[in-house]
Amino acid sequence: MAFKTSRVVQASTHHSSLDGAELRAVIDALPQAMVLTDPARPHNPVVFANAAFSRITGYDPREVVGRDLSFLLGPDSSAETAGKLADAIKHVEPCEVELLQYRKSGERFWARIEMKPLYREDGSLWRFLGTFTDVTRQRAAEAALHRGEERLRAIVQAIPLPMLVMRQDGTVIDANLLADRMLGYASGGLRGRPGADFMDEPQIQAIDEVREKGEPVFLQGNMRRADGRPFWAVGAAQQVDLSGSAAHVVLFQDMTEQKRALDQLQEAKEQAERLVRSKMRFFASASHDLRQPMQALALFAMALESHVDEGPGRNILHSLRTSLRTMEEMFDALLDMSRLDAGVLKPKPDVFMINDLLEGLENELRPQAEAAGLRLRVAPSSAAVVSDQAMLNRILRNFLSNAIRYTRSGGILLGCRRRGNVLRIEVWDTGPGIPEEQRLEIFEEFFQGGDGTREKGKGLGLGLAIVRRLALLLNHRLDLRSRVGKGSVFAVEVPLSEDWNDLDADDDDDDDLMVDLRGAVVAVVDDDRDILEAIRMLLDEWGCVTVAALDGEQLVEELSRRGITPDLILSDLRLRGQYNGVKTLQDLQTRLGKEIPSFLFTGDTGQADMGGDIPFPVLRKPVNPARLRVVLGEALGRR
Repeated sequence: MAFKTSRVVQASTHHSSLDGAELRAVIDALPQAMVLTDPARPHNPVVFANAAFSRITGYDPREVVGRDLSFLLGPDSSAETAGKLADAIKHVEPCEVELLQYRKSGERFWARIEMKPLYREDGSLWRFLGTFTDVTRQRAAEAALHRGEERLRAIVQAIPLPMLVMRQDGTVIDANLLADRMLGYASGGLRGRPGADFMDEPQIQAIDEVREKGEPVFLQGNMRRADGRPFWAVGAAQQVDLSGSAAHVVLFQDMTEQKRALDQLQEAKEQAERLVRSKMRFFASASHDLRQPMQALALFAMALESHVDEGPGRNILHSLRTSLRTMEEMFDALLDMSRLDAGVLKPKPDVFMINDLLEGLENELRPQAEAAGLRLRVAPSSAAVVSDQAMLNRILRNFLSNAIRYTRSGGILLGCRRRGNVLRIEVWDTGPGIPEEQRLEIFEEFFQGGDGTREKGKGLGLGLAIVRRLALLLNHRLDLRSRVGKGSVFAVEVPLSEDWNDLDADDDDDDDLMVDLRGAVVAVVDDDRDILEAIRMLLDEWGCVTVAALDGEQLVEELSRRGITPDLILSDLRLRGQYNGVKTLQDLQTRLGKEIPSFLFTGDTGQADMGGDIPFPVLRKPVNPARLRVVLGEALGRR
């Protein structure tokens, strides 16, 4: 234990009643290595060394007594160290030195020596007390720390990005030249600076989170150069152990130009989205107006059929219906593309038996195939799949329609193959095949194959473009194999369901003519007189009792006058005046005092265009009359 002041030393010797032997025994028992030297004798020789000194040096105390100051200094002491100690003794002053010493065994060690004068009660100099401390490990640790700092400094300078090493209090320990330059400081100018000089508070807080999370933290935000100019920085911070104490390594980069470009890109994206939404609003409005006359034409053509006998009139009516069907297909394709672009269509996956869908497509498209002189064969399947049934139906219908449209002779096959946990649904045809260079292009908009010229009756070239987008929505894989002059195979892969045993195939009769609507009271509301008259004529043809009106008030008056209650109500969504179709149907249900099956007609493109959630089933215009008959029959329980 080293004495720090002469006052303490005086206190330790004052009023002592110990004799010399007892005092020596006390000092000998201390854990601190000590020696006493006699300044009154030449060369200040050692007169006492305790046991602790013997343990450090390996010398017996008796071997040390009588040795002069040079023994304490050791053979490797510098002249500066020796002179410093000699001057302190000469001037009777305390002194502390660190020097390289040797144990008796020859082993070197670093020792810290503190020499202090001890005085008698009369104030005269009595002895010099020397305390010895082995500081070898401490010196080694300091040397290791220094080497670590040097290595760290070399690594920091070698990093090809601006880099800071910061204490947990945010003070910069070190920074590489790139960081100094980017922040506008001279080389080494960042050392010792607080992070608040060049970082915003959110970044400083984020760096603090490194200690809490124990993992790297992403940084972004404004930083400031020495002249106060801000720039947008992106980087990361990680906690490291720096010679037993925690520190933060921060890498960052100036991303001002990139952020400006991204902001411009985001602005352009938002502008494009606004234009798309504007286009969709326009198309939704135009869709309604365009579908109105198409709906009237389809209904009038259906109603006219029973009044036209065989002959030229029948042929004209057939051509009219064919043209209407073509118009409807083309309009639906354009509408589907628009809805897909706007994100209106959302998949609603469900589990269903694939054979239901296959049989429906066969019944729907067999007449077209036979009319084209082709054989359409559908292989049944017992598999159940997980998909949006309407979207998958549209994909397969486009495959089959294209096969019928482009195949001149031979046949078409619709079948399935199980492959692991997916069902591969394939459409084979004996058509002209597709050249290799066109196999990607055919899935683009308005591409019709061949020489690229638009052929009458070939549609708009949107079918496969719609297929591609629907498959992306459903996450279903598409595939195409083809040989020119031999035919093509279009395929879509659909996830299989494990719950197929819980499902039963729908065995409803698809013959629409079996739906008997005779005597059913059907109320219709539409502010378009042509549409209203066409629906009335069609319902009359089916044997319904029809009550038609331009608005809800007129319908209630007509029902009251005739003293009947409707079995079913049909209303257009868009009506003149203060009420739309939804409000009209709700008001009619209330005034009639009962819940009556009700449907809405609309030419709008999506839920948002129709004003949000619709509480009634929706029939899209133009409604196929045969489909309408089936829907009405199902609602009335007459299928």
